[in-house]
Amino acid sequence: MKSCIRTDDWITITKLIFDNRGCDNCIEYLENKYNFVIIGYPESGLGYMVVWNILTKKAVKLCRMAIPQGIEFIDINDDRAIAKIVPDNLIFEDLVN
Repeated sequence: MKSCIRTDDWITITKLIFDNRGCDNCIEYLENKYNFVIIGYPESGLGYMVVWNILTKKAVKLCRMAIPQGIEFIDINDDRAIAKIVPDNLIFEDLVN
């Protein structure tokens, strides 16, 4: 397993999520499994996505994104729903090339 995840890998993982239309919350890439959640404002369709490695808890937050139509997301004001899905022990990484 890799010690850090490159920016290109996070981009590929994000692309896999959107290619799958967000239907499966577990994405496999380079023999690792990743989970994700999209959190946003229903009124504007803007928000952010958190993606994390299920095993290592390494994560990235993609901010200021337009949520594609048809993609399910959690209302940004629903703290309970967010807390149920997003682990509190995530390790947010700086992106590296």
